[in-house]
Order: sequence, then structure tokens, then C-alpha cells
Amino acid sequence: MHGYQIKKALSDDGIAFWFGLEDASIYSVLRTLTKNGYAQELPAEQSGNRPQRTKYRITASGRRHYRHLLAEALAHPTPPVAAVDVALAARGDLDPTAISEALATRTKSLHGLEAEIEAARAAAPAAAIVDRNLALVQAELSWLNELDHSTIT
Repeated sequence: MHGYQIKKALSDDGIAFWFGLEDASIYSVLRTLTKNGYAQELPAEQSGNRPQRTKYRITASGRRHYRHLLAEALAHPTPPVAAVDVALAARGDLDPTAISEALATRTKSLHGLEAEIEAARAAAPAAAIVDRNLALVQAELSWLNELDHSTIT
């Protein structure tokens, strides 16, 4: 796809609500992906009077890195936890075993995070920050506990 096609796909109302991305970021990301060997620039093409457009495709290294990032996003919570939403949306790109292992790691990590948040309570600038973060972690733990893994794979 070329940058405009990617922009158009990402600006679809169903996608844009969950995965907002600035237009300029698309081209920056494409350059970075190409520089790191995760994407390959294909020869520019021109259709009619339209400007030349460079197409990009993911490389084998890019596909491996992509899958690694998806598994990491499922396994390790980071503020904000939106990375897990990307991994859930792209769950078909991971095998069921990788998904189960990542979610088990995520559960363990969340228990650790819960203890870290509680340990940092005295240093927090406001108790509400601690309470909010604990509630978010506990809500996700509850969700993971009730999760039917067959609905994800």
C-alpha cells in the first residue's frame, strides 16, 4: 500500500475512534519502518495525472517484529494500556498458544503492578491517583479471570 491508502484505511470511522493517528505520523512511521528493515519501499508508480506514489510492503523481519510487538502488547501492561487493544484486534496474526501464554504473562504482570502501586501509595501526590490505577488494574484482572480464551483465538 502507499501512504495515502494507509491513511484512508486508518481514517475509517470504525478504526479512527480506537486507533487515532496523525496523517504526518503515517509517513514518519513508514520512513522509520523502512530504515529499520521492517518495511520495503517499492518503485514509485503513477496513475493518470495523480502524483507518483511509493508503495510499501512489510518484510519478513517486519512481520516477525510485528508479531513480537503484538505478543508483548498482550503480555505486558504499559500506560496507557491501549497497546493490548491493538493486539486483540490483530489476534488472528498470533497462534492460540502465543495468545494464551501472553495473557498468562499479562495476568502475572498485573498482579506485580498492583503490588507496586500499593507500595508507592505514600509517595503519590494524590490518593485518587492510586485508587484509580488500582481500580483499573483490578478491573483488568477481573476481565482476564472471566475471559473465555476461545473468543479471542
